[in-house]
Amino acid sequence: MPLCQETLFSLLCSTKPCYRVDTPVQSTLTANNKPALLVEKACHYILLHLDHPLTLSSISKAMHTNRNSLSKAFRQELNMGVSSWLRQQRMEKAKQLLVNTTLSIQEISLRLGYPLQANFSTSFKHLFKQSPIQLRRGSHDT
Repeated sequence: MPLCQETLFSLLCSTKPCYRVDTPVQSTLTANNKPALLVEKACHYILLHLDHPLTLSSISKAMHTNRNSLSKAFRQELNMGVSSWLRQQRMEKAKQLLVNTTLSIQEISLRLGYPLQANFSTSFKHLFKQSPIQLRRGSHDT
């Protein structure tokens, strides 16, 4: 697996970012792999802005590219779409907040860009096979 794919794979598979989001990305990618570099930069941007109402268009604009190029790069490098990756990252962050804070589910939902708690709970349950309240209750039993 090329180095850039390893970096992206670690982004995709980890429950936390593979780099600190408060420091600049230290890219290990070469300029001749533009799709991978674009995806790495977009992932970093997304992780910094999980609490904002992100869309494919807004992310593309921030990356100074178009929607098609960004979508194609994500599919090529991560084998998933931008929205799927964004949703997965939001849910991983939600899981961390549910386990490590006393924030209400409504507050976590709002912080992660879900104005409707029902939509947040549905997405969470779809990914983790349990509701946010079930995860929280289970994490306090240990």
